[in-house]
Amino acid sequence: MKHINVLYIDDEEINLEVFKSSFRKMYTIFVALSAKKGFEILDKEEIHVIIADQRMPETSGVSFFEKVKVKYPDTIRIILTAYADYHTAYESINRGFVFRFLQKPWSQESLINTIEDGYKIYSLTKKNKQLLSQYQFLFDNHTMPVIIVDEKTHKVIKVNECAKEFFSFKLDGIDIKKVVNFDDVLVSKNETQIHNLKNSSGENRKVILKTKKVDWEDESCYLVSFEDQTELIEFEKSKLDYMSRIQDKERKQLSMELHD
Repeated sequence: MKHINVLYIDDEEINLEVFKSSFRKMYTIFVALSAKKGFEILDKEEIHVIIADQRMPETSGVSFFEKVKVKYPDTIRIILTAYADYHTAYESINRGFVFRFLQKPWSQESLINTIEDGYKIYSLTKKNKQLLSQYQFLFDNHTMPVIIVDEKTHKVIKVNECAKEFFSFKLDGIDIKKVVNFDDVLVSKNETQIHNLKNSSGENRKVILKTKKVDWEDESCYLVSFEDQTELIEFEKSKLDYMSRIQDKERKQLSMELHD
């Protein structure tokens, strides 16, 4: 069950009381009479949605949110205002300071919908960050070469330690197509296709490429892993050679016995 923490900031105490009595059964409500008090609450509590009056004595709601975005970027920020300032609204939303502007007097239904929509975005942002953190851990600690490739440019934007050790040249910033026929990899989706690559020791290695589409730091990318199959292929080859020699020996022995 979701639990939404909402902070409402307004310099008029009656507005805070009305807001708290209207929403306290649905959400955990925190209230503050100033931006300064609002920051004190933000420092102590995990706030999901912040609602602030645009016109306050110390600062405007937009200026307050500009600072909030730096320190608490994930919070959903909503402005309540009795004045229609469409230029300010457009600029603030466009620059990411404010999620939505709502007119006073506010409609309870409209405010509930806005809080619910905002919380969905907050939850998705948190989930994406957790996934990115997991990818980062797997990426850094992977025992095989792994790189991140930009989906549009096909340029390598991140390389793990294993990849740095495997390749004899720096991969950062280069086009992945200079390393391997990447278009063919994306089109064929054949994860058993063998690619011949030379490692930092000058050895020819037989490698399988595996790709996975991921969002990396808000960009659409490919996670590409290089699975070195050289030893396995050599082992399978030697096993086949051995079996072939045994079969030849058995055929010769059988042929001699038949001849006798």
